[in-house]
Amino acid sequence: MKKFLVCLFIISAVIFFTNSLSANNLKAAFVDSQDVADEHPVYKEKIKELERILKPQKDKLTQRQKELETLSQDLSANQLASDEVKNAKQRNLQRKSEEFQKMVADFQLEFQKKESEILPENLKKIILEEVMKAIETVAKRDGFNVVYEINKANIVYLESALNITDKVKEELQKIVGAKKK
Repeated sequence: MKKFLVCLFIISAVIFFTNSLSANNLKAAFVDSQDVADEHPVYKEKIKELERILKPQKDKLTQRQKELETLSQDLSANQLASDEVKNAKQRNLQRKSEEFQKMVADFQLEFQKKESEILPENLKKIILEEVMKAIETVAKRDGFNVVYEINKANIVYLESALNITDKVKEELQKIVGAKKK
């Protein structure tokens, strides 16, 4: 039994020291892949096109939101008005708020529809592949064993030198530029 415990201890020690050596050789980095994708020329172009198409609807939503804010302020400012006037203004505000919420929901649906037309899945896949290639190139070039997605990891502290997002953006521009030639 004593030999078994000694062997178990030795095996545990070997595993522990092996893991600690591996951890010392680990070189990790972090990247914001969405920020990188946002810099992709095709993605930027398509997002601008989407914004241009939906600008009139977005402007209308902004205008309605301002109108609601004005109605709400007016309601708050008229505390001395009769209950009948306050109730009428409250009902009007409620009705317009419901209309606004419906407009927002309709806008979101329209946005999704237009986005799928302007940025179809196959194009998104190509952009993602180019982003991943840029990440892989920077990771290999700079000797990183692991690259974490900064928005998916529960990071409490991150040394800025470990954030390779800007390097990946530069690499993405090289990859996209090479494809155009």
